Amino acid sequence: MKVLKNYLLNSSYQLLIVIIPIITIPYISRVLGTTAIGINTFINAIIQYFVLAGSIGITTYGNREIAYHQSNKEKRSQIFWEISFLRFCTIALSFTVFCIFLAFQKQNFEIYLLQSIAIIAAAFDISWYFMGVENFKRTVGRNFIVSIISVIFIFTFIKSPKDLPIYVLIITGTSLIGNLSLWPYLRKEIFAPKWKTLALGHHLKP
Repeated sequence: MKVLKNYLLNSSYQLLIVIIPIITIPYISRVLGTTAIGINTFINAIIQYFVLAGSIGITTYGNREIAYHQSNKEKRSQIFWEISFLRFCTIALSFTVFCIFLAFQKQNFEIYLLQSIAIIAAAFDISWYFMGVENFKRTVGRNFIVSIISVIFIFTFIKSPKDLPIYVLIITGTSLIGNLSLWPYLRKEIFAPKWKTLALGHHLKP
């Protein structure tokens, strides 16, 4: 029954992912225009390299490790904190490299800066934990709400090509807020970190 429920939740979210662009893309294309869309797409592609470099595959790895130990709260708590702090470190390194890269950019500086919120958002993404404990309701519910809010904001605030910075802020800002919104649920899920026993290195190779 739980497997079926998780399947239906995940399927409904995948359907939402398909439907939302059908609603927003025609509007965004018409309002922002090809130049603004091109700038946004190009910069977003660059930002995703920094997100990928900073995330180092932790979403898949963390999901698997939590799934292995989901019945042992103490063990999964330790694993969660080790992987989370490792990701904070790697994202911080990636963001530092991005800042160096940004120093050489003379055009669209503001868009680069707003897009970089996506790198910070990646540091706080703990959806892999909830997937590992098979609590799809948390992640799907969060993603659903964030997606709906972003659509409302897009139709409310995006009216012309000059609103490109606002559009980028809506996309990256809702992503960051959505990731942060999952953290309060951890209070009932895991124990506080044991700082003296945290070992990050052995997670780096896998």
